[in-house]
Amino acid sequence: MVLVKEFRIRNNCTLDEFKIAKLYTIAKMYLNESGGGEGVEVVKNEPYDNEKGKGQYTHKIYHFG
Repeated sequence: MVLVKEFRIRNNCTLDEFKIAKLYTIAKMYLNESGGGEGVEVVKNEPYDNEKGKGQYTHKIYHFG
């Protein structure tokens, strides 16, 4: 017999606010981890919804030193 435990963590922000905070945290991490002109540049990050489906479009440029 397998015992399954479920843990729920309450959050004081909405899902949209959480997604924005997550993107901000990742961008700050990229900035802190890079130096001397290297790293990741996020040019565009926006949701899309078309005939093929919906999702998140992100255009990134990777700079290698």
